[in-house]
Amino acid sequence: MVETVVEPLPKTYSNIGIDLGLTNFIVLSDSTKVANPRFLSKLKDKLAREQKILAKRREVAKAQQRKLSDSRNYQKQKAKVAKIYEKNNQPAS
Repeated sequence: MVETVVEPLPKTYSNIGIDLGLTNFIVLSDSTKVANPRFLSKLKDKLAREQKILAKRREVAKAQQRKLSDSRNYQKQKAKVAKIYEKNNQPAS
């Protein structure tokens, strides 16, 4: 075990305000702004791209007179799209 000495910080007796918003993620009372991480918009772009590829895989399978259940590339792409949906719909913790 390691023993450490904890020294308390001096009290400043000052208050700080934090505003949570959409355009600026956090704005502090001293006008410091923290940018909003745009995770959802990145996921939307990725989802759109992967869905477009999925549609192409469907067209290729139909053109070759194959069932979608037999088309391995279609099934792989379908799994990718499902994974992005899952990531996008997870509740924020």
